[in-house]
Amino acid sequence: MFLPWLADHAATYTADPLADRQARDWAVRDYRMWLLRDGPAKRSRVYVNSALTALDDFCTRRGLGKADVAREDLPKSAPR
Repeated sequence: MFLPWLADHAATYTADPLADRQARDWAVRDYRMWLLRDGPAKRSRVYVNSALTALDDFCTRRGLGKADVAREDLPKSAPR
């Protein structure tokens, strides 16, 4: 979902988020907020954290390293 989202928002960034670390961090932050608030289906915190983990893997494989983006705090649950 990130790449189609990025294609729609590419004009927002002065540098290429797939090649520049700082532009990548801003794009991933914006994508995180879009998933939580602005997307057609507002996603859960768990979903957003999973998407960020997948993006970290994608960016690491492209040689950019992990994005500097905070994860969502998850509520503490009682042990089972």
